[in-house]
Amino acid sequence: MARAGGATASERTLRRDGTPHDLGLFTSTLNLDLSSTLTAVRPGAAAMAALDPADEDGEPGTIVTTASIASTATSCGSTAPSASTP
Repeated sequence: MARAGGATASERTLRRDGTPHDLGLFTSTLNLDLSSTLTAVRPGAAAMAALDPADEDGEPGTIVTTASIASTATSCGSTAPSASTP
């Protein structure tokens, strides 16, 4: 199983007008990115657990999650994506 994706809501920690980043925007982006991973992984893990072992170690499968380089290699304003990327 492979899982990739997420959402990006980019905003600076401190806006140019001096007001702080919208905490609601940060929280909703973080929640979406993290909960979407668990939403994809849990049924996959349950399905794999029901399978016969796929290798000599007795493992039934592999789950791979990916992260985008965009969370670390972007311009200012990727606060939530950076926080939710391992």
